[in-house]
Amino acid sequence: RPPHHVFIRQQAKIGFEDLISQLPPDLAMDVVLKGAYPSLLAREDNWTSWASTFFGLVARGADVHTRPILCEVMKMHDWPKDDNISYTTPRRDIFFNTIERLLIVHGVDPNVKAPSYYGAVSHSPLWHMLSSVDHIVWQIVPRVGSDDGGVEQPPLEDAEALEPLLSVLMRTVDLLVRHGAVSKWTRPPAFDPDDPDDDETPEPAAADWILARPDCTSRVRDAANRGELMFGSGLHFGT
Repeated sequence: RPPHHVFIRQQAKIGFEDLISQLPPDLAMDVVLKGAYPSLLAREDNWTSWASTFFGLVARGADVHTRPILCEVMKMHDWPKDDNISYTTPRRDIFFNTIERLLIVHGVDPNVKAPSYYGAVSHSPLWHMLSSVDHIVWQIVPRVGSDDGGVEQPPLEDAEALEPLLSVLMRTVDLLVRHGAVSKWTRPPAFDPDDPDDDETPEPAAADWILARPDCTSRVRDAANRGELMFGSGLHFGT
């Protein structure tokens, strides 16, 4: 935040952009999606520059059809688990527009999965969106836990403040479903259905409250009825 830090960030950004321009497109895409470069632009809320660089690499031939590009974009944003810069209008708009453009203009497969952090389960793009929605819900609903002595505790975050982000995620869920995305739980090899302590039991992601939202479209409802909105967090989501 001090002036000399701003200067350092500008110099770092110039260095990254020079590096990205010289790397092969697929390797450069790794730089754009992971690590210091997106964090640097997030600090400036400069998502227009990020989108320009991203789609410039797509135009140069970066693979968006076999790599899990939708999941990578979603993981980069990781809604809403970092600081409040996540909630700005430019970031929300660029996020949705990037997913929409990849689906409509570039015809990416909405069901190409990315491995989990532990490599045991493959997660679809729709799964990642449901995970993000789930995380928001956990923050905006009252909580009752054993540590609270059974007494209801206030939400961690203000529901009204998070509503613009939740609205964008709901639009993204509808966008994915419209293009044929599904989220069906796949049990990892280590899953033991007879073990009461195994927390990997699949849960329905389409909780009553999400289906009751006014921005829940008929497409999303139909997908829920077909069992295509499954999310197995083992934590928060369930009806």
